[in-house]
Amino acid sequence: SKARVVSDDDIESPTKDDGDVGSTVDGPQAAESGVLDVVERHECVSENKKKKGKNTTSSTTTPTWEYDGFLLELAHDVGKRLLLAFDTETGIPYGTVNLLHGIPPGETPVASLAGAGTLSLEFELLSRLTGEQSFGKAAKLATRALWIRRSPEMNLFGKHIDAHSGKWKEYLSGVGSNSDSFYEYLVKHYLLFPDDADFWKMFLTVYSGVHEHSRLGEWYVDVD
Repeated sequence: SKARVVSDDDIESPTKDDGDVGSTVDGPQAAESGVLDVVERHECVSENKKKKGKNTTSSTTTPTWEYDGFLLELAHDVGKRLLLAFDTETGIPYGTVNLLHGIPPGETPVASLAGAGTLSLEFELLSRLTGEQSFGKAAKLATRALWIRRSPEMNLFGKHIDAHSGKWKEYLSGVGSNSDSFYEYLVKHYLLFPDDADFWKMFLTVYSGVHEHSRLGEWYVDVD
C-alpha cells in the first residue's frame, strides 16, 4: 500500500518555511511504503555493488556512478521523524504524524490494531542497518503494549485503541480490516528476527484464540 500523503499548496515550493510540503502522513503506511522501500533499495544497490566489485577483471574500468549509501540516509531521516508518533503514554503510536512538525494539533489518539502493530519489521531492520536501537525498540514496544491489552480469556484484540489510556475504543475483534497485518507481522517478524522469540509465542497464542473464537465453518468472522 502507498503512504497517505496530504499535499499542500506549497508542494511545488519546498523551500518555504511555512509550508508543510505534503508532509502529513499516515504513520504505519509511511513506514511500510517509505522506510522499507528505501531500505530494500539500499540493500539491493549495496549487494549489486559488492558483486560488481568481485567480478571486476580490469583495473582500468571507470564506474559511471558510485552508490554512497544515500538511500539508507533517507530512510534514517524519515525514521527519526516517524518516531515522534510513538510519544504516547503507552508507547502505542498515533496514526498520523507530520514529518515537519510532529503530531498535528488535535490529532486523535485512537489507533487501529493493524496501524499501531504493523511497524516492527521496518523499524527493527532500520535499527540493525544504522546501529540505532531506538527504531526497533519503539516498534516492538508498541506490539508488546498491544499484546498485554488483549483479552486474557480469549486471546483476542479489539480493532481500535486509545494510545494514551490503553483502553479499547472498538471491542469488535477479527482478522479483517484494521487488524489483519498485526497477526501477519507477528510471524513475519519472528521469521526475519528469530532472536525476538516472544513474537512467535505471541503469534501461536493469538492464532489459537482466533481459531477457537472467530472461526465459523470455513470463514473467520468478527466477534464481540
